[in-house]
Amino acid sequence: MTAINLKISSVIALALLMSAGFVLAFTVPQAQTNSATNIQDVSVTLGGNLYDLGGDYSSNVWFQYGTTTSYGYETIRISQNYAGYFNQNVYGLSPNTTYHFRAVVQNSYAINYGQDVTFTTSGLTYNFYAQTNAATNIYNNRATLNGYVYGGTYAIAVWFQYGTSANYGYASNNQQINYSGSVSQTISNLTQNTTYHYRTLAQNSNGQVVYGRDMTFVTGGGAYYQPSSYSAGVLETIKQMLVLIQQMLNNLQYSPY
Repeated sequence: MTAINLKISSVIALALLMSAGFVLAFTVPQAQTNSATNIQDVSVTLGGNLYDLGGDYSSNVWFQYGTTTSYGYETIRISQNYAGYFNQNVYGLSPNTTYHFRAVVQNSYAINYGQDVTFTTSGLTYNFYAQTNAATNIYNNRATLNGYVYGGTYAIAVWFQYGTSANYGYASNNQQINYSGSVSQTISNLTQNTTYHYRTLAQNSNGQVVYGRDMTFVTGGGAYYQPSSYSAGVLETIKQMLVLIQQMLNNLQYSPY
């Protein structure tokens, strides 16, 4: 009887809320793309405005960008729980290049896009730049990060930032070079079945730093074990002992005594 009364009370409460206009209805969030700022040779700050959350508590905001209206690249997605401006820095662009970009917003109901806006990067400020290339030799716990650095004949320090988001959090060892060409470093102690972000960085002797664009790779799953030379020697010794034991057992089995 108590359960029936509770059900009736719930129905009445819902009807009262609906009659009073308290029906929660999410709509499409609204976004606006603002002009780009801090335009440099290989970097820029993209701006946007989330001016309507569509009745939801929060929306994810980010940018799509590229050299055409097909874009091809996007920034990380950030949750925003208020109507207002947002921006993100983008690195690893090409000098003297026109880029398209637009703001993107998404709540729990729908996704929406701001208008397409363009900007043109300036000429090279520094006499060197960094490029991020695709990762190779990807296993469950390690991968090889690759890049390209143009530095002429000057001494350049090169390394990679990496992590499970575009905030990175980890950095490889600095590699000193005095040439223009490809660079590679292997990182380890990764988590299997995980998406990692990474980018190439280069720094000249004046302390100026340039960044390659953000790229990602996904580690594999399953166990992967690379034995050390010591471990391999121990395993071989155990294997030989097992063979000897098996031979002894065979001799005992066929012994006339």
